[in-house]
Amino acid sequence: MKRFAPDEAFWHRRCGWDRLIFIGRSSAHARDDLEHSLVVHGIREKLGRQAFARHLRHQSLSDRYMDKPEIRERLLHVGASMQFPAFTVELDALVAEGLHVEARSRKPCAELARFIILLNEQIDRYGLPPGGGHRPHITLAYSFTGSLPRTQSMPRVDWPIDELELVVGRGTPYDYTTLGSWKLGPARPQQAQDSLF
Repeated sequence: MKRFAPDEAFWHRRCGWDRLIFIGRSSAHARDDLEHSLVVHGIREKLGRQAFARHLRHQSLSDRYMDKPEIRERLLHVGASMQFPAFTVELDALVAEGLHVEARSRKPCAELARFIILLNEQIDRYGLPPGGGHRPHITLAYSFTGSLPRTQSMPRVDWPIDELELVVGRGTPYDYTTLGSWKLGPARPQQAQDSLF
């Protein structure tokens, strides 16, 4: 099996718009809870048309890869090979850094970290360069030009991830097309999760 070098596989702007990425979207209920928190804090109004569409909000689970047929095929095999229990990312802070506005967790998520390690191991197994880690976050705006506090608290919003999705991102406005999705296993009992921290 050919191994792709990083400059042959990782997406960069010179490649055009299309890029492949694994993400964790959540239920409509979780998206509604997050939207409600944004409205209560006045963030939704300030984001206005610069807000990332609600149905596209997600937890990034991989780096971005070029949209080449062989890379697509390998990443689809990676997705099908993943076995991991569902888990939940807890969001409790709103952070504005440069042009990005995100909902974040103030503490690490051990299960997210373990999931990404396993995903990168599988990506490497299929001859692609593994990516880095990803903090618990949901991007709310990519090109925000208004003014917001750098960090503010918000009531905790649970973002359950029970499905892994491989998508291709493209276009203006930016959108995702799902190429494959795979259900994760049953979540571990809460007591076992709490013992991780």
